Amino acid sequence: HGHALDYLFQGMYLPTETIKIFDSPTFFKKIKKISENIPSFFIKNLPYRLKFINHEKYIKKNHQKHINKMLENSISEIIEINKKNCLNSLDIWESILIESLGRHYSWPNIGSKMSIIEQRTLCFDNDIFDFFLSLNLEDKINGKVIRKAQILMNSKLSSIPTGNYGFSASDNPFIKTTKLVLRKILRHITFNKKFRGPIAEDRTWPDRDRYLVNNEKFQSLILESLNSKFIRDKLNFLDWKLIDIDSQRWIKKPSGGATFLISILSLHLFFKELE
Repeated sequence: HGHALDYLFQGMYLPTETIKIFDSPTFFKKIKKISENIPSFFIKNLPYRLKFINHEKYIKKNHQKHINKMLENSISEIIEINKKNCLNSLDIWESILIESLGRHYSWPNIGSKMSIIEQRTLCFDNDIFDFFLSLNLEDKINGKVIRKAQILMNSKLSSIPTGNYGFSASDNPFIKTTKLVLRKILRHITFNKKFRGPIAEDRTWPDRDRYLVNNEKFQSLILESLNSKFIRDKLNFLDWKLIDIDSQRWIKKPSGGATFLISILSLHLFFKELE
């Protein structure tokens, strides 16, 4: 499976921002300027951080400074170990990402797949990883290498539309941006819904927020975890009164809180197994 191909060859975890034209996003990216305080910048700009809600809102104010400092110290330790092998701040950024691959894909993640069939994680092959390390920034940031590999391996497969935008997986940023603009123009001219991008119902994987709203069993598990005295005691830095209020809204309507609730549920089930 394609675990890690996104951050190795698509530049998805690099500190990038989308280039806009007339205040509309394109598929072109540029690297953000990394501040001198790399640990703080990393925490605030890491692409796979919790992004659909403001998680700091749910941390008690008297704990926020301590928690941020603890995270920064942890990152600083990794930087100190690896900085002798880094030429610049981007090297340091990537060294934080790859210092422990388990930070990306834990055993439960891959182990759950192994309950169905034996797994092979390509990015753990040393030759592939060495190849990733040899690439220039330009080769990573817009997925140039992986697009070319898809075309060489199977051009028909690479032309299949992706679930995110409905464009071919092998399309480069220029082609995707052009298609996006043309589709938007046609949608506004014709008012035809076929000229829209894929929505949650079009995709083969479940949207977390919609799944939570539509699955009563899942809701009951979430509520059980939220009412766990053990969890509340262990996570006493969280503002549980506010979480109780907002969780009711998240359960009734898709509004971005499912990932946060799933994290709490995961901890609850983990500790429950240890009892």
